[in-house]
Amino acid sequence: MASIRKRGETFTITAYMGYDDKGVQQKKTTTYRPPDGVTNGKAEKLAKEYAVKWEDKIRGYVALDENRTLSELAAWYYETIAPNTLKPNVLTGYKQGIYNHVIPRIGRSKLKDITPQMLDSLFRDLQTSGNLEHSFKLKYMTLFNEYGKEKFIKDSGIQRAAFYRLLRGGTCRQKTAEKVAAALAMTLEKVFDDVTENKGMTGASVNKLKLNLSAIFTAACRKEIMRRNPCKLVTPPKVDTPPVAFLDEAQSRILLAAAHEQSDFQLEVIINLFLATGIRAGELTALHWSDLDITTGVLFV
Repeated sequence: MASIRKRGETFTITAYMGYDDKGVQQKKTTTYRPPDGVTNGKAEKLAKEYAVKWEDKIRGYVALDENRTLSELAAWYYETIAPNTLKPNVLTGYKQGIYNHVIPRIGRSKLKDITPQMLDSLFRDLQTSGNLEHSFKLKYMTLFNEYGKEKFIKDSGIQRAAFYRLLRGGTCRQKTAEKVAAALAMTLEKVFDDVTENKGMTGASVNKLKLNLSAIFTAACRKEIMRRNPCKLVTPPKVDTPPVAFLDEAQSRILLAAAHEQSDFQLEVIINLFLATGIRAGELTALHWSDLDITTGVLFV
């Protein structure tokens, strides 16, 4: 039976949940405020009824700890649970998304205070103005004239595609910009303009964050840290899928003919594989001869 203690106009209710493996008594506490205008006797009766229902509700949640913050829960999840269920590179990407976009906004919130309505507002805000990635653009295109483009790519360690995108007037993220500036022995401000726009994240990106956050809450429910997963009642972010751009048959034939005229035979093979299979770039570059069964003509991706 839970203990009930009157404190001013409210009642403090404490339920004792046994002892942990170290012999420390576990208990959960809540506060009940009776309706205005009731007598003291009626208030005590209502408090007892509330205590019975509340104790039944939390029975079995020995490890329930909804007073910890979301930031603390995320740290527990990524240190204890995620390494056993996710590949290292996937874990890094998921963790980065949560710590870049969710923790700065609601990381200090206690688990018991996180509601579906709060998460609806969070995801809506991310779609409106959630892009926290800074974008940088070169101030001068002539910075590499004396250095030599190919030598610079090798010395700086940046990707070739990213480098030539900058030379065409495109943008890059801060890490790439810092590498470029360091290789030139110049400050970031002297090499780049910060052209970050205060724009929202795509629905697909927000939905990915929702799924990752839901995985954290689900793990907490399984370990009896939380009663319920608030993400399950969230309205899914709207995903606006852009129209698919593709080559028609005539354009594909032109591309194949152009590839055939090139001296690089490997390039022609790559383009044929792209068109014939729809394979992704990363999948294609990871292929080995052992993935191809020449007898049956089957390619294992």
